[in-house]
Amino acid sequence: MKCPRCGNEISPEEAFCGQCGTPRMPTAQSNAPYAAGISSSLSQQPSQRQMGQQKQTGFYQDATEAMSALPGTQAPVYPPGYPQQGFGNNPPTPPFQSTMNAPYTPPGQSYTYADRGRIAVPPQKQQNGTPIIIISICVVLALIAVIGLGIVYALKGHTNPNPSTSSNQGVGVSSPTAQPTAAATSAPSPTPTITDTPTPQPTLTPSPTVVPTPAPDTGFLWCNDACINNGFQVEYPQAWSVSPAQNATGLQFSNPAQMDIYAAFKAPGTSADTANNILTGDLQTNFASKPGYTVTVPTTITTISGETWATSTVTFQLNGQLERAIVDATVHQGKAYIIELEAPDNQFDSINTQFFETMLGKFQFQ
Repeated sequence: MKCPRCGNEISPEEAFCGQCGTPRMPTAQSNAPYAAGISSSLSQQPSQRQMGQQKQTGFYQDATEAMSALPGTQAPVYPPGYPQQGFGNNPPTPPFQSTMNAPYTPPGQSYTYADRGRIAVPPQKQQNGTPIIIISICVVLALIAVIGLGIVYALKGHTNPNPSTSSNQGVGVSSPTAQPTAAATSAPSPTPTITDTPTPQPTLTPSPTVVPTPAPDTGFLWCNDACINNGFQVEYPQAWSVSPAQNATGLQFSNPAQMDIYAAFKAPGTSADTANNILTGDLQTNFASKPGYTVTVPTTITTISGETWATSTVTFQLNGQLERAIVDATVHQGKAYIIELEAPDNQFDSINTQFFETMLGKFQFQ
């Protein structure tokens, strides 16, 4: 039989044209010999199988010769003139293409032929795309959530600092345009300036303020520098003379008209002795060797210029006349001081009132 499309010779065993793939049209025969055709075809199956096995090692004339059934199955063989399903009045199946797989479905079976009909493979199960769609949706939702959180965080860091402005929006009040905030420029740290440590200047000890000397009593004068240099100050009668003290450092003020009337202020200097011993020493040095020496008032205590002094009164003979002397002694700031007052015994009280009391009253340490 020839192919109605391309004219290629088709054998009775072939269902399709080996040249163009057009299905072979059945001959107009009666269905009466159907049973005999089946028996004859069954008897011919061994020979067909042998032919098929022999042709597997050789060259095939057309594509239909290379087609074989799936492993474990037997390919259907139809007798000549048997009307196959899908042919007759139905439109023909598109011809095989050299680069495509063409399906062929006999009654009751489903096969897919690949690689130009040489290898028969079972129909592949269609993959279900539902898990992929679900995973894609989850990924998209996760991305949306991450983006949303990022936007919320960004908006939270740039909240409107002026709530009154946002409350006025929507009632005809235009919202002010947000101005970009200028980034704070870090000011350079000031370089510490190394200041030279000033050289300490010697502290000048201020000179003692000279207190103006008050005016002396009437008929008296201040001793000033001569006495200050010896550590004391005192007034003396204006008419009296000034001379160095006898047997010690200091000054002696004497009445020029009567030399046995005088007042001596002595400053022997540093002494670790007591006032009583200093007093006793001065009496022994200046009066005890004179004739008629007598201690009339033993050592007692008196106060002169706010200090405590040891004092004693003695009498002696001078040029046939009785003399009286009062001697005072003290230690002030580690230095010894002695005062001698002398006058004729019969004039001593009047001289004491007139001169000695004023001089002792104005005595002060410097």
